[in-house]
Amino acid sequence: MPSYARLAQDAMKEAQAGAFLHDTFGVATPADAINMGMRFSGHRWLHDQQSLVFLAADCGFEAVSTPCATSTVERFNGCNLRDESNSASFANDLIKRRALQRVMVPVADVDGAQKVEELAGGIAVWRATRDDPNVFYRLESPVTSASLALANIRSASLSEFRHHYYKFFQFRSAASVGTYGDWRLDETVKSKPCMNIVTRQQARQALAALSRFDEVLFRPVGMKGHCFTLGDLELFVERD
Repeated sequence: MPSYARLAQDAMKEAQAGAFLHDTFGVATPADAINMGMRFSGHRWLHDQQSLVFLAADCGFEAVSTPCATSTVERFNGCNLRDESNSASFANDLIKRRALQRVMVPVADVDGAQKVEELAGGIAVWRATRDDPNVFYRLESPVTSASLALANIRSASLSEFRHHYYKFFQFRSAASVGTYGDWRLDETVKSKPCMNIVTRQQARQALAALSRFDEVLFRPVGMKGHCFTLGDLELFVERD
């Protein structure tokens, strides 16, 4: 993938005549160089070695920096022949260090919305009958906050495309009544329409006052009449 650190370092140079991004894509400013260097080959997110190590650790992997053409895994050697010495590319092997368990939690209750249609894969279409409908997920057994690597709700708004809306995600515990872990999901930065993700780092902030949780409240849309798809809550937790 392209390296943010390398693009930032070379951004001024790439905006000048004779540089690859300037001559190939008409890049005229350093900011243009960073944006074009990231996106012209289809990348959506921009990382460097530090951010990749951080994200890999959240998922239970160790990130080992390698040249693009070589790998710590023999059969991967020679697969990627990009020359990182004259490009913004960098490479890593990701080595699994911690086991994560995937836990799927079905919808327990919906307040303020009516089911319209059942779809494949356990997904249904709903229509809000009031503003800010509530969707509840209840776990069979509590999950400790420290063990949560990622939470995702399989839902997408089918009505809200043009204005800024924060979906509401709340962790709850029957043992800590009145103490919640709140997080708001920015609709403008979702990577896929079926994903509403809370990462480990975000969960640490949201769950600072909760040692464990056994219920999740989700608000998928903000206005009466808006439609949305809804499926399971997906949790990835560290196994003992």
